Amino acid sequence: MVLEWREREHGEVEEAVRADVRAQQVLRTCGLYKFWCLGGLRAKPGLLQMLVDYWDPDSESFRIDGMTLNIEVEDIYFITGLSRRGEVVNLRSRGGPGHGLTIDEYVAVYCYPETDKVGSQVPINAIQVLGLKAILLTLGRIAGLASLHQASRAQMYYAVECMIPTVYDWSTTLLGNMKHQLSECKAGRIRNFGFSSILSTFFFERVPGLSPRVDVPLHGARDPAQRRWADAMRRLGGGRVANPYPAEFFPWWRRQIVAIDDYPYGGIDFRGDPDMPLPPGSAYGDIGNESQPSLSFF
Repeated sequence: MVLEWREREHGEVEEAVRADVRAQQVLRTCGLYKFWCLGGLRAKPGLLQMLVDYWDPDSESFRIDGMTLNIEVEDIYFITGLSRRGEVVNLRSRGGPGHGLTIDEYVAVYCYPETDKVGSQVPINAIQVLGLKAILLTLGRIAGLASLHQASRAQMYYAVECMIPTVYDWSTTLLGNMKHQLSECKAGRIRNFGFSSILSTFFFERVPGLSPRVDVPLHGARDPAQRRWADAMRRLGGGRVANPYPAEFFPWWRRQIVAIDDYPYGGIDFRGDPDMPLPPGSAYGDIGNESQPSLSFF
């Protein structure tokens, strides 16, 4: 089965949010603004297939030349700029939490008049409040959905909670969804992978030999790691790299000695970042303040 680099962007809603300060503030106060602004990388299906082939569903880790490479919540936090504090949520639940409204009630309250539900879901384009619509599209990306047109009851519940605002542990939530899709893709049960840019960035950071051969500016202290790779490999064209992974790259790579960077995020420090709010009662720790990455050679 050929895997598809399937990532959705925000389209016209992105333009609307860019011109709407209130919608931007809604995304900021619930800790989703950095991820909303994060662009995707240009599709490289051959690279994606190789990375997924490294995945071991039994250990939920990557196996490279007999060695183990774990992807942790910390990786997702620094790659995406998503919160790692608060409650972990389940966006894949069909019924949603045991409280909240029904789908019919969500449609009646939050959609334009005379809107009909789509199956058992809410049509996102019919949502009246731009900030809520932007949150729903972002939650769809966190869930790795192939389509962002409809929202489940669980997505509606957590999106409305984000409007309060409520800060959730989106890094752990995304990692769980990503591991699930990796295992499903590896088993051949699905072909659409919704986290290709994040997975590629993880390998570019942790396995430097796999990164594109191009000078990439160091990210700012508050920039997620994916931003610099998205600038170099823009999803819709442009950037500094034309085709960093031609067919001859893959046999060349198999002959290389693998080097793992144990901590490539030393220059990133989200502490005190107004776009990274904390849940009530939380405080910033020392994470993100290390400055001496180390290399392991296998």
